[in-house]
Amino acid sequence: NATDKHSGTSTMRGDNHQRRLGRRTRRNGKQTMRMANANAATSSSAAFSASGASLGRSLQGFGSNPLDFLVPEPKPCPLGFICSSFTDDVYPCKLVQDKAYTLFDFGGIHSGMYCPENKTTFVNCPVGHYCPDPSTKLPCPSGYFCPHKTAVPEQKCKDCPEQSTKMARAKWGDDLMIALACFLIILYFAFLWSHWYGKRKARLRAMEERFLSADREKAIKQRERARLARIRPRLEEIAERIDAEIQKQKCNSSHARRFSDFSLEEVDDDDDDDSGNDNPKRTSRVAFDVETSEGNGKESGAEDAPNKEYGIHSRRKFMGFDLDGNIWFDADILFDTLDADGSEDLSYEELNTFMQLDGVELVHFITTMNELGGIYVDDEDESTMNSLLVPRHIFTEHFLEALEVASNFSCTKHEAELLFDEICAAKAEAKAKNETIENGKSRRRSGSVPNVGSRRGSRKVSVLYISDLFDSKCAGFMSEAQLNALAKKIRDAKSKKGGSIHDIAITRAEFATYYPKMLEDATGRDHRLKDFREKSNFGEGFDVSFTRLCLSVKVGGKSVNVVNNLTGRLQAKTMTAVMGGSGSGKTSLLNALSGRASYGEVSGTIRINGIKSSIEEHKNEVGYVPQDDIVYHELTVRENLIYSGRFQLKVGTSKQEVADLADEVLAYLGLTKVKDSIVGAVGKRGISGGERKRVNIGIELMRKPQILFLDEPTSGLDSSSAMLLTKCLRSLVSNSGITVCGVIHQPRKYIFDLFHALILLTDGGNMVYAGPTSQAEEYFTKLNYVLPSGEGVADWLIDVSSGRLRPVRRGGVQNALAQSYYQKGPAAGFGNRRKAAGGNTIEKSMERAKITRQGLARAWNEYFAGLSHIDKEQFLPPKRFGLPSTRKRPGFFKQVGIQTRRNFLIIRRNWSIKFIDTCFIVGAVALISGLEGVFDITEDLDPLIPYEALVSDDQDDLIPFFPQLFAYAMSASAAMQEYALKVGVITAVLVGLAASRVITSYKLQFFRESASGYNPFAYFVSINLSSTIEHGSQILLCSVVGYWLRGSAAPIYAYFVDFLLLGWLSVSWSFLLSVVTPTSSTTVVIGFFMAFFGLLFSGGLAPATYVEIYDPARKALAAFCGLVSPTRYFIETSAVNEHRTLPPQSGFTYIASEAFGLPADSTSFDFLSLAQNDQYGVSHRSYRGWYWSVLPAVIVGLAIRCICGIILAFEARQVVMPLRKACSKQLAKPFWSQFDVFENVFFWLFVAFVTAAYLVGISIWLILRKLPVNETL
Repeated sequence: NATDKHSGTSTMRGDNHQRRLGRRTRRNGKQTMRMANANAATSSSAAFSASGASLGRSLQGFGSNPLDFLVPEPKPCPLGFICSSFTDDVYPCKLVQDKAYTLFDFGGIHSGMYCPENKTTFVNCPVGHYCPDPSTKLPCPSGYFCPHKTAVPEQKCKDCPEQSTKMARAKWGDDLMIALACFLIILYFAFLWSHWYGKRKARLRAMEERFLSADREKAIKQRERARLARIRPRLEEIAERIDAEIQKQKCNSSHARRFSDFSLEEVDDDDDDDSGNDNPKRTSRVAFDVETSEGNGKESGAEDAPNKEYGIHSRRKFMGFDLDGNIWFDADILFDTLDADGSEDLSYEELNTFMQLDGVELVHFITTMNELGGIYVDDEDESTMNSLLVPRHIFTEHFLEALEVASNFSCTKHEAELLFDEICAAKAEAKAKNETIENGKSRRRSGSVPNVGSRRGSRKVSVLYISDLFDSKCAGFMSEAQLNALAKKIRDAKSKKGGSIHDIAITRAEFATYYPKMLEDATGRDHRLKDFREKSNFGEGFDVSFTRLCLSVKVGGKSVNVVNNLTGRLQAKTMTAVMGGSGSGKTSLLNALSGRASYGEVSGTIRINGIKSSIEEHKNEVGYVPQDDIVYHELTVRENLIYSGRFQLKVGTSKQEVADLADEVLAYLGLTKVKDSIVGAVGKRGISGGERKRVNIGIELMRKPQILFLDEPTSGLDSSSAMLLTKCLRSLVSNSGITVCGVIHQPRKYIFDLFHALILLTDGGNMVYAGPTSQAEEYFTKLNYVLPSGEGVADWLIDVSSGRLRPVRRGGVQNALAQSYYQKGPAAGFGNRRKAAGGNTIEKSMERAKITRQGLARAWNEYFAGLSHIDKEQFLPPKRFGLPSTRKRPGFFKQVGIQTRRNFLIIRRNWSIKFIDTCFIVGAVALISGLEGVFDITEDLDPLIPYEALVSDDQDDLIPFFPQLFAYAMSASAAMQEYALKVGVITAVLVGLAASRVITSYKLQFFRESASGYNPFAYFVSINLSSTIEHGSQILLCSVVGYWLRGSAAPIYAYFVDFLLLGWLSVSWSFLLSVVTPTSSTTVVIGFFMAFFGLLFSGGLAPATYVEIYDPARKALAAFCGLVSPTRYFIETSAVNEHRTLPPQSGFTYIASEAFGLPADSTSFDFLSLAQNDQYGVSHRSYRGWYWSVLPAVIVGLAIRCICGIILAFEARQVVMPLRKACSKQLAKPFWSQFDVFENVFFWLFVAFVTAAYLVGISIWLILRKLPVNETL
């Protein structure tokens, strides 16, 4: 019957089970424990068999077919037991746990299992619950998160409610996002408000201008009246001297009678002219106030004044007063009075006979008069000044202005007090106007009209800052260099501690005391950069002579001379222009002379101060201004100069000395008014183009050079800006003793006349003229070239040198130079070629121009060869005099500090661009994290392990089912790696593109500075420091947002480290790619590299999955991925950090003292091929993260950056050629004797080579090395 059958079956199974247990007991030595477990299982089976038999007897009466009772009915499996699917065997789940723990020594791999009713196998304890034993399921308490198969709540989750099924996002993240959203909203409305406020301010300003227009006209008239009143004593003195001269010569010469017709007197109402008409001055009083006519020098109403037809006996007046007290002045009458010989020109000696100006006043009167008239005067050349004549049109237009300027250079204490009051009044008026505009809103609301006059002067200013002088009346008659010298003297007299001239206040009494005393010293002839000249110790200057100078470059494998056999000289303290057509080698000549021709081979002899030397040995004394305005556009004008001085001045120069020098250069170049303005660039508003050119020059002046080379400084400027710039350069020569050599294009006559000497080149780098600019026209006239009427000499010379103009062959006797030119030059070949090339073709014109250029070069060589020894002195080296003394610049670490501070300042100025970059980077991470949602570190995937494997006493029966046992935890790894792959690649691309601007945007600045002697490695180290902090901050924000949105189980600091390593490698590769690729292709290259290598060689996707990477037979692939993939470590570490937080039942971790029976390579990390170089350490459960990848990633990044620094140093224009020379010197001397050569650039280049090689080797070793048990991280 059924009862016997079930009983027999159970007995038989029990016997078999006993035999198996006996064999296991003898093998393991644990008989007692195994017998107890077997007896418990047998009794449980017998009890259930008995209950089944009685149930069968009670059902015998039912049904007609007794065979139906042979098939057992399914029985419910009780809670806490597992039941066989094929038999009625049941087994306690607790016994399964104990067996794995004690019998197999697998540890707690079955912890957290739950055996519900009617299940043939166990299930994982559901998420949100924990199961301390297989028959108990409890809700997870608040403050903890319980993933699947949790035995004891251990995962802390501060904001998780009870029975939470997902990790809760931290509330601080919500608060942070709300604060960020509020900040962005406030920023947006602030932008709208600033935009609206700007428009409103413009409208208010326009309204104020309308109300101020009448006041402005009155103010102009008042200023003109005040000007005439100020110079009235001078005019009266001139009139008195004229009257005295009249009385002296009245009876001695007929010419004195002419003087007697002029006098200064008050205008009488009843005074009529000889014709009986009313005095024209009397009739003009009503319409005349104080204006003067710019066209003819007369005031309005002057047409009624007496003229020359009035007769020499008439009483003509050049100034007077009407009944209203207004002064009138007629410069034409005064000119006629002083022009004794009627030549329409006045000599300054004749003029000063009646003006009686002192030395300083006379110099400034002459300079101002001629500069206003468009004539340059060298105030250092007294003979030139004494021989100058003043034509009528210049005198009548600019006499009053020049006299006022000259009069301001002598000042009494009382006049200084009046000047102080005038400056204060102007300052108070400006403040009142600003207040009027700022308070216009309230007036508009009240409907009142702004009463500007009532507010003017309401706030009295009693203290001035020295910097206010630059915006005062003083700026009208003093140059910025004079003002700077005056400000420095007042500062030194007031404060012995020094300080910035712009921060020192001065009272009225102090101003009245210091101003008259310091004015003469500051405005003397040697005022301009006097201190600059003294500190620079120029001595006799810097003289450069060159003989047979050639510069050859490789073109198509052939050596071509772009500078061909030139001989000349740049005389000390002179200004030389290099001119010629396009392609004539002007810039090449400049590069060869300045030591910047690293792209070719320079041959010939160069002598400095008559001594054969190399220009590279005196690099600190040589300034080179490139054609492009290569400055830091984010810095102000003064900041550019300050940082240039800190780099280039000698060691020990204080910050105060650098600041003073910067102020002097600013004043000298006329940049004081824009010193605090951002330089700007294309697309970024800043200073004007001419001012930017002067900043470009000022950067080189901060090194106190003794010779200055300029490549087309006037190109791109209007004629006025070009003239101002050239005058500044000429002043450098006259007042500072600097030798200047510059390439210029199409200068106007006034600019061309400022140069002392000219070097004229033609195609092929051949010289066609070298000598004084004043003799160039004469030389080419001897070659029968004719200057067309009305054409500038400079343009004509360029046309001649290009071969476009042909000489005019004249009949009769020719000079020797012209005869040689025609016999061997262009005319020699024209006749034959005219027959061969019929018609006026382009080829014929080009050939003719080529022959003309060759003839010009040949003519110059013959002319130079025929010069006498005396005439050749201007080309030959001078007698030897002292070479410039060398100076030591700031060292490597000092330059690193200066560069780093400048980098952070640039970052702060570019805050809007950095803010947009950060928004995109953080936004990308936030978007991906938000779409992915909170981490699921486990999935609801119950193991399907057969009953027999669970109850088996052979551990080999259970081991094959480990992947199913741990599937619930391993299945979540794919989602984790997918998320890390998305975030890693996107972040690497965005961060890499943002970091590339550090190199690409400032590559030209780097080339300029390295060519000037800056240490390229100091620059590279500094941008590494600043970019690490900048992009590290962006990455930290990304990690905060990602951590909050994903609800990571790993610690936040481990999350930070993982993101920081990603940013470190991304920036490293971005730097390297920015250096080795052209700037125009950098974006594409970086985007491709980050995406391609970040996806395919990260370990997350084929062909380089973690299985292949950790394959012992494919170590080359592992090393390659570890070196080139920016996401290699990020993806793996991100997944491992999460898995390490899981308990031992997940298969990822275990307790070594409890699970020593686990076979090798049987953990979940082994199944997923993760962290195979740290198998022991990674399997220890930890909430502190996993840091094996830190050391390899950091070393790889350092290696990449070292390689980048080496390449960048070799790209610097002044590294390759000096390195070759230094190495050639070393062949003859020991290495240690040349150590000073390598102290700056080359020493650090050697260090970088060694470091890069070492770091690459260490990186590969760390990537491939497996950590032993006692060295786990």
